[in-house]
Amino acid sequence: MRYDHLRRVLVVLVAGLLLLPATLFTQQKASESHPSADAQVATSHARVVRLSYVSGTVTLKRPGSAEEEKALLNTPIQEGFELSTAGSSYAEVEFENGSTARVGELSRVLFDQLALDANGNKLNGITFEQGYGTFNFAPERRAANQRGRSGASRSPAEGQDVYRVKLADAAVNPAGKCEFRTDLAEDRFRVEVFKGSVEVATDNQTVKIGEGKALELETGSLTLASNPQKGIVKDEWDRWTEARDRQEQLTTKDEAVRPVGASYGWSDLNTYGEWITLPGNRFGWSPYAMAGWSPYTYGSWNFYSGMGWTWISADPWGWVTDHCGLWDFDPTFGWFWMNPMFGGCGMWMPSFVNWYGGPGWIGWAPGGPTRILPVAPGPGRPHPPRWGPHPGQPGTGIIKVATSVVQKGQMITPQTVEHVPATAANRIAQPPFDPIPRTTSVSTLAATTATRAAPGAPASGLTFASWFPFSPSTSARRSGHHLGWTLSRLRLFG
Repeated sequence: MRYDHLRRVLVVLVAGLLLLPATLFTQQKASESHPSADAQVATSHARVVRLSYVSGTVTLKRPGSAEEEKALLNTPIQEGFELSTAGSSYAEVEFENGSTARVGELSRVLFDQLALDANGNKLNGITFEQGYGTFNFAPERRAANQRGRSGASRSPAEGQDVYRVKLADAAVNPAGKCEFRTDLAEDRFRVEVFKGSVEVATDNQTVKIGEGKALELETGSLTLASNPQKGIVKDEWDRWTEARDRQEQLTTKDEAVRPVGASYGWSDLNTYGEWITLPGNRFGWSPYAMAGWSPYTYGSWNFYSGMGWTWISADPWGWVTDHCGLWDFDPTFGWFWMNPMFGGCGMWMPSFVNWYGGPGWIGWAPGGPTRILPVAPGPGRPHPPRWGPHPGQPGTGIIKVATSVVQKGQMITPQTVEHVPATAANRIAQPPFDPIPRTTSVSTLAATTATRAAPGAPASGLTFASWFPFSPSTSARRSGHHLGWTLSRLRLFG
């Protein structure tokens, strides 16, 4: 009996060893053909993406917090942030390379992974929890002979960024550059592909969806549709996202100076200002702003764990200028901005200011190191200016507010600040106080939604926030016939 038992155990072990290589090979092939943000190990989570469009009431919830706070244009978003939209409210999130995630009304998405792997690839994981949205992803690829830190050659999956969107009990994995839409209701979801292709995977099956096709599935279903539907009927939301894409392409095409590196927010420079040559053979960018304007006077301060006090600019161009370069002042032309090496936004900082303090107040002023910046690429480019401490000429003094304004994250405007000479204050390393949390209750959301600005018009308190000429129509209304059911909270506008 003992011998028979040992023989049965031996047979099972041998069979397991014989099956193991095949199992490993299958898993390896699946990993190679379906690289996802989950499959690659993150070594850094120090990434920031940008809230690049806000219309209506949009809120953010931080990791570990049960409270929501109102999201403003140019708000930095980190891993673990959850974004929600109210009725007739819309948002767009822009990644470093210009990829976008656009979120429709009454929707909620979680940015569960914004990380880097050991080879510098960006790992982007989004959980789509409710509503509808459109994703336009363009993974950055690296040279085939580029090597990782260990010196070993990278595999094809290691040589590009990874995007993944979780949708109910499935995962949407883009196959390279693509644009697709997702709709999620309580009992089913739908994926529509406008450009490129994606793979929709559940625990036991994967289906590829090509351009111009759609896949519909009940949540919790064990079987994916074997033949995705052909043909997509576009609605007002789809046409709005197309208009956003066209405008971005036109703006990028007309750029006078193109960045080398992270490009998010760079196209705003062409829309809201111009590159100028100043006396002394100097070169920089100047915004279309009212007389007397100065940087870091329109927006708010918010505290981020790991980054400290971070400026959220209400100026539509503020993402690049206030986080990725330095301001200087010319007595004749006013404020102008320069970017080291025209490197886009590769070196993102919470702000470029010097802090000052006094009894009951806090202040700041644009600042930068004394050094010569390289010239822009291209023939005939004039030399950039020398950067250094501002000598205190008009317009370059300290921006002064009450301590509570920064501590509570209140909106700052040119009318609510006081300018004082730099000699009238003491320089400090950082604000010597903790933030007071900003929260938005459900009742506040309802009240805000009832009185919000219509899509396409400036959002309340942010005159530049919605200057984009295209927005979802407030008169169009969809009942969700794409999915075969009527659901008022999906695809409603107005």
